[in-house]
Amino acid sequence: MASRLSGLSQKMRQINDSAFGGLTFDSRQLEREIVALKKWLNDAEGANAPAGDIVAAAVRRFSGSPNSKVSFRDLQLITFGCLNGSDEALPGLGDRKDLFHRLLELVGELKTRPRLFRRCYRGLLSSYFNCDFGDAPRVVLMQPQFENLRDFLSREMDSLEGGAYAPDWVKVLRQHIDVLSNEPTTRYCTSETGDQEFRFLCSELDIPRQSWVQNRYLMDRIKHAAKTADEKFKASLPRLLALLQENDQVLNSGLRLIVDRYADCSERTQNPALSDLAVKSWGLPWLPSNSGRWFALSGSARQMIVDWLKLEFIQQFFSVLAEDGTSDRRRLEFWRSHHHQIDDMYFALGRTAQANPSGDLAELRKKMTGRVLELANGGSAHNNAFIMQMGRYTVVEFGAKGNACFIFEREKAPFSLNQRSISGDRTELKSQDCLHRLLHVDGASEPWERKFHMALSGLIAGGSPSRWASNESRSRAAPSTSAQRLTPALPSYSRGTLEAYCRSRNIKVRDLTNVSGNLWVESQEAEGEVAQQLRAWGFQFRQGRGWWRGVS
Repeated sequence: MASRLSGLSQKMRQINDSAFGGLTFDSRQLEREIVALKKWLNDAEGANAPAGDIVAAAVRRFSGSPNSKVSFRDLQLITFGCLNGSDEALPGLGDRKDLFHRLLELVGELKTRPRLFRRCYRGLLSSYFNCDFGDAPRVVLMQPQFENLRDFLSREMDSLEGGAYAPDWVKVLRQHIDVLSNEPTTRYCTSETGDQEFRFLCSELDIPRQSWVQNRYLMDRIKHAAKTADEKFKASLPRLLALLQENDQVLNSGLRLIVDRYADCSERTQNPALSDLAVKSWGLPWLPSNSGRWFALSGSARQMIVDWLKLEFIQQFFSVLAEDGTSDRRRLEFWRSHHHQIDDMYFALGRTAQANPSGDLAELRKKMTGRVLELANGGSAHNNAFIMQMGRYTVVEFGAKGNACFIFEREKAPFSLNQRSISGDRTELKSQDCLHRLLHVDGASEPWERKFHMALSGLIAGGSPSRWASNESRSRAAPSTSAQRLTPALPSYSRGTLEAYCRSRNIKVRDLTNVSGNLWVESQEAEGEVAQQLRAWGFQFRQGRGWWRGVS
């Protein structure tokens, strides 16, 4: 019997091999269908928000009769709009504690029906990511509901995985559960792959660019970078500045943090991308019309940007705007060494520069908005004028070589800078009413730079502020008897005395002892009553940053 059964089995195998021989099975089509089915399931429970007017209508119905039976369709619509604004067009429940509590109860009752529960949960998740607190009074009303929603979403995570299939977004949310905590984005700021992980999270959970989550992530990244060492912080700036330009909502606050932190670096080398974004966002820092935008920065941070811009504009004038397009190195270096004394600056552009559409000039004109004039009667079409206001005086340099430098008393200058065009001839910028007409010609025993410096110093002696003098001459000069009488005697130095003194004069004290070991006073005055007192207390002055003292 056994042999007969064995023979029958062998014959059947032969028949099968003969019947199906040569046939092949292509599984790729089946795999494509499986992918399409998963996509359909994910989309069915996805976060594609319904139209706003439909959501608003459902919220109104629920608000009017919260104890009435709510259809599943309405319940799902309400989950997408529960944290909308409180205006008539898009009403929400964020400021209605009782209704919000009732909504979460109704959604919780669906936990025994996993697919329906997931669809409502996804609507609540969308509301969580899209919450807009608005103004301060609304924050007070909405914060409790926002926190209740976050706790509900975190607490009910396990209920999402009931049923035969859990969509991909559930798995992603579980892997990134921190997004439902008090520190939703911290984990992405401390790892090398954090940015990539956060982008993946936003893509998979449909977190929009304008979401508070994206804002929080960017601010957390900036704060984390600000706590790192100087070199690592600087290395992070290209990415941070790029992200800031994509996010108008936190641009100002984030940029202020970065500029303030950069000002605390031991080496504050010029960062063109940082100064460009600051000017693009807030305008030129020395213009009165922009003072409100720059006010929140520390004094040393603002002065740092001011110095960078002055150096940049001097560089641009004596290179890009030079008549032959080559750098006038000696004039460039001379005015760079005097940039701290420049209060304001204007460019008067000749016909060639006005008509030039090149990127460099276009960017320069844009950055100098409000400080660009047309130069008429300037001789060569390639000629331009650089007009510097320094204390009580206005100094005029020309781009074309062979022109003199003219110095005028600001109040008596025969021209106005509050006009569209200015004349580059003897009627205005080359007027004989100038105080000095200085030539860029070396003398037998001294270079022209020395003559220029002496002319500027001579104006100081005639009554202008001593800020024109070199640092060396200041340090050698003994305080005058009259200067000594400016400051009443104060007690010997102590931290409390310093803070009281600076507080009475609205001067900021910055304690960097845990970073650089120094205490800083953010006063930019190198001479005068405050400078005298700080010097007596052992502080030293650093141009562009203020006064510092080591802590013993």
